[in-house]
Amino acid sequence: QAEDGIRDLVRSRGLGDVYKRQLLGCTDNEGSRLHMNALAVQYLLPYVDCGVGIERGADGLIAGGQVRVVVPGGPCLECYGGIDRWLAARDLSAGREQAHGYGLGGRPAPALALLNAAIAAEAAASVVAIATGLRPVWPFLAYDMVGARLAPREDATRSPACPACAPGRRYGRGDSLPLPRPSEDDALPLPRRVAREVGQPE
Repeated sequence: QAEDGIRDLVRSRGLGDVYKRQLLGCTDNEGSRLHMNALAVQYLLPYVDCGVGIERGADGLIAGGQVRVVVPGGPCLECYGGIDRWLAARDLSAGREQAHGYGLGGRPAPALALLNAAIAAEAAASVVAIATGLRPVWPFLAYDMVGARLAPREDATRSPACPACAPGRRYGRGDSLPLPRPSEDDALPLPRRVAREVGQPE
């Protein structure tokens, strides 16, 4: 409906009043991120996804985050590998205990209020940009807190082989499809997945 909806460029000055209905995701769970991405693609809804991370690397502290935006006709998160399907399969597997610490992959991770605030502010700016056309809508903005840099990622482009928004997949299909369930292969530990792909015994 979004592509055929009323685009009132006078009142909204952006992508149209229909795009004022947006999805905002702030989850650290890949299963829920997979579902949010599918909802955006199937129902042609703008989706703003944000997240942060802090860890200590070999060269010191690594702290930052990202704001990723899906709009109809643009790349979705799966176009450029923005969702870990193994973690999504693990999150969505039947009977799995979902409670886990804050952080990627169920690993507890620290949270820093000023980093969260910076990413939340940029996510809010993206929401306003979608609705009003105040500025360009970037598919992927990466933030490096230590280096004080916020920049778009140039590789966040639409893929013709995307499992979500490629022709014949989920794009614009609304209620005709259920939410995705990763395959059993996606849930296999990485060594077993690689062995299966190359045809070696597991």
